[in-house]
Amino acid sequence: LTLVLSLIALWIAVSYASRISSVKTRRLAASRLQAGRSRFSEKTQTKKASFRPSHSQASISKPVEKIQAKREALRDEDPYGPPRPYTQPPPSYQPEPYHAPANYEEPGMPYALAYDVNDQYSGNVFGAAVNSDGKLTTGSYSVILPDGRKQLVTFTSDDYQGYVANVQYEGTAAPYVPPPPYEG
Repeated sequence: LTLVLSLIALWIAVSYASRISSVKTRRLAASRLQAGRSRFSEKTQTKKASFRPSHSQASISKPVEKIQAKREALRDEDPYGPPRPYTQPPPSYQPEPYHAPANYEEPGMPYALAYDVNDQYSGNVFGAAVNSDGKLTTGSYSVILPDGRKQLVTFTSDDYQGYVANVQYEGTAAPYVPPPPYEG
């Protein structure tokens, strides 16, 4: 029984494969026939006037006709003449229209700020005081420098003159004394 079933399965596979190969053979023959028709002269084509292409052969002939038309157009051009002028293709996108930038000017806000630090243990002594009416900012800050002098900066800032500072130093600079080397 298994031998009979395997023979039937083999027979079905062979018949299906031969059916596919016969379809491919017919398509190949039709495409070669169509290509051959374009090569022969009109006399040969009139002898084969009884040939009626099938639906698939008609659909194959359309691209072939387009290719032949392009080849005919290229034959008319002089291959050794000057090249055709370049024409720029249209852009593939549409640029966004220009919009003027938004006006983000905001009026200045008045503020006042002041702080002082006086830490004798670490030697940090500095401070600042700033006042603004929204247009003009004035203020000062001070710091004790490593050489012992006090640096005092007074400044004004506005939209017209920018930042204008007056720097002054109080005291005299002490000579630098390096710390003793580490002995461990």
